[in-house]
Amino acid sequence: FAFCNCAKIEDIHINSIVNKISNLAFSYYDGEISVDSTNTNYLVEEGLLIDKRINEIVHCQHNKEGHFSFSYRAISMKLWAFANCDKINSISIPNSVHKIGGAAFYGCKELQIIKLPDSLKNIEPSTFKDCINLELVDMPKKVETIGARAFNCCANLKSISIPASVFSIEGLALENCIGLNSIYSYSHVPSEIKIGLKIFKGVNKNSCILHVPIGSKEKYKINDEWGSFTNIIDDL
Repeated sequence: FAFCNCAKIEDIHINSIVNKISNLAFSYYDGEISVDSTNTNYLVEEGLLIDKRINEIVHCQHNKEGHFSFSYRAISMKLWAFANCDKINSISIPNSVHKIGGAAFYGCKELQIIKLPDSLKNIEPSTFKDCINLELVDMPKKVETIGARAFNCCANLKSISIPASVFSIEGLALENCIGLNSIYSYSHVPSEIKIGLKIFKGVNKNSCILHVPIGSKEKYKINDEWGSFTNIIDDL
């Protein structure tokens, strides 16, 4: 939290010799960031602070608003990379990105739609925590894990798809997603998904419809977690 709540600082210039920027260094910083042109480690492009050595997005400047996309072929995004970018309402992430750090979009309160890269396999803990207006997540079909509190308090999220590739959903992953009215789970054998504690805490299991693959309804009904849904329809 090196520059946490530094409201009076409007510009930060990273000089030529800086070679390490720690996690969360700019997570609550709203000003501009620039990098010396002779710095061989970092650059700013399209409003993104980037570690050139590993093609990682370190921080997105908080003045971005509306729809945001970028052309830089980053491979990864650091912890809290877009956290508190509360003016962005939609994001498209290129398929070059293979890893998105935990809490990457924490507190993006205006974010409504996000297109995740097809290459993404893990949704880390708290990735979308407190994205209270998030309505649509384009879930990659190769995702394998959904981390703890990944969608915590996404109150406007109406539906979510859980691909057949998912084998682990950690605790409280969908906690307080009170607007959920449909869940699409594509696994034919729900018992093969490792389920954490209270992943659906706060979800209305009487009104939210659980859609599952044809022929798998009974397997979901006898499962301790999935079977708590009143309406299970095998129509996938």
